[in-house]
Amino acid sequence: MKLQNNHTILALGADIKSRYCIFKNNRLSSSKDFGNLDNPDNFTKFKKSISKIKLNPEVVAFDMHPAYFSTQFANSLIGRKIPVQHHHAHIASILATNKISKPVIGVAFDGTGYGSDGNIWGGEFMVVDRIGFRRVAHFKYLKMPGGEIAVREPQRMAFSIT
Repeated sequence: MKLQNNHTILALGADIKSRYCIFKNNRLSSSKDFGNLDNPDNFTKFKKSISKIKLNPEVVAFDMHPAYFSTQFANSLIGRKIPVQHHHAHIASILATNKISKPVIGVAFDGTGYGSDGNIWGGEFMVVDRIGFRRVAHFKYLKMPGGEIAVREPQRMAFSIT
């Protein structure tokens, strides 16, 4: 499916500081920040806000992390699903904001993101354009003591370095 300007696209963010974006009628609009979706009240407000709009998106884009609440919600919706690597999304958004159409070397150090190889990524060097990326360098993988808890408690990562 080649996307056209008349397609309706719903893009859901990650679970931390979550928001969503809608592309419809060649216009882009962003929601407020719903906070962290692991909070049941925030997740309920997030879903209700989307359902009030009564969208029928042809495409639903979402963070590729399979355990995210936003990802699970995306998979419950109707429409073509497009999982997006977290750091690619950050760099591609900068390209779109600045109307850059050529590939760039992008660097993302905003924390962790689920990688296309099934590992948790953090600290990527990528060649990026608006629709794809090639990961060209990264730090070696480290164990994350406590798993996802280490994202919220980064001091735990010091234990994996020793």
